[in-house]
Amino acid sequence: MQVNTKKSISALIATILLVVVAVALIAILLNWGKAFTSVNLNQATNFSHSEDLTTSLWYDDILFNNVRIKNTSNKEISIVGYKIIGDTPTESLVLNKIMYLDYPVTIAANNSGYITLPCFPNNSFYLELYTSDNVFATFKISKISIQRDGCLMYDKNYVLGWWDFKDINSTTIYDKSDRNNNGTINLGTKGNTSLATFINQGNYIVNLDGNDDYILFLKNADFNMGYGVRTVTMFFNPPTSLTSDGTLFSIGAGGGAKGHDLEVRPSLAIYAELYGDVGGRQSTSVYNSVIKLGSWNFVCVQYLRDRIIMFLKNEDGDEYSSVRLITDPDFVTSTYNPKIGSYVGSSLWLFKGYVSETMYFNRALSENEINSLYYYGLSKLRNNS
Repeated sequence: MQVNTKKSISALIATILLVVVAVALIAILLNWGKAFTSVNLNQATNFSHSEDLTTSLWYDDILFNNVRIKNTSNKEISIVGYKIIGDTPTESLVLNKIMYLDYPVTIAANNSGYITLPCFPNNSFYLELYTSDNVFATFKISKISIQRDGCLMYDKNYVLGWWDFKDINSTTIYDKSDRNNNGTINLGTKGNTSLATFINQGNYIVNLDGNDDYILFLKNADFNMGYGVRTVTMFFNPPTSLTSDGTLFSIGAGGGAKGHDLEVRPSLAIYAELYGDVGGRQSTSVYNSVIKLGSWNFVCVQYLRDRIIMFLKNEDGDEYSSVRLITDPDFVTSTYNPKIGSYVGSSLWLFKGYVSETMYFNRALSENEINSLYYYGLSKLRNNS
């Protein structure tokens, strides 16, 4: 019997070809997946140091929280992220990690641009800049003309909550402080009833309708005023006409609940109130033209044992501060859950307008730290508006 060796060889070749093609397809898919992950998700491991980039870029000046970068090369450079190299604090939310920009900062050849940093270490430090070409440059910043108080305010031990309103799903606003103090969105049945309307102003902004919108947090030890010092900072943008009181931030205040709240009133006053077993209701307020309607305002209120300190600054840079000496309130734990946009215990005195970058600390902040939060938060609002 004669064996058809030609057909046998052809079958063998076909099998080998199928295996080769399959292996090639797998390799292509793996490479595509790797490229997709590193390019679109900006994986840090895909960046390599570039001496050419290091010699082409350097900082020129520091103003507010901005670092001005000069590009002396003959080609355009697009910066997608940065890393602040520092050793204090060791448990930092912003140091020694790549912070990606919301939008690339493109600097043309022989031109300059700037990036805004959340803080500056006290002494000389190193800054790494990452580009869309998957390379990074490292350079030393040793000349800081404006007095800084470092990056201590971003220590994980001091930040009890950090809500920038960027990381949001259909029901939750996520906390960036690593304490998992996430907020639950309540859209209600009036006015804004969809998430698209709630965040229709873009990143870092939520739109409260003043009817039944607010953000609810679960009560825990982080919000317990019994531990003493608390500081809240936030950006708010009221409508061009205010017709009723609006609560920005509340943690068990009034009606027998011990804690504090922050309100904006039609008289263009902003109230910071404190309630405790001793001293009852104690408050400080600002009555002046610093609050701008239809524009961004920044407020920082520090609730201390013997005083309430308020700092207010609008988008134009006008500022005002007040201090109210108080009796040690001797707090007990509040029975109500904290809220943004509404009074505690009930849906009353709801704020109408936009709110943004909100932080909650268990320590007092210095003037320089407060200004640093103002410039960093305002830059994000302007870049995303």
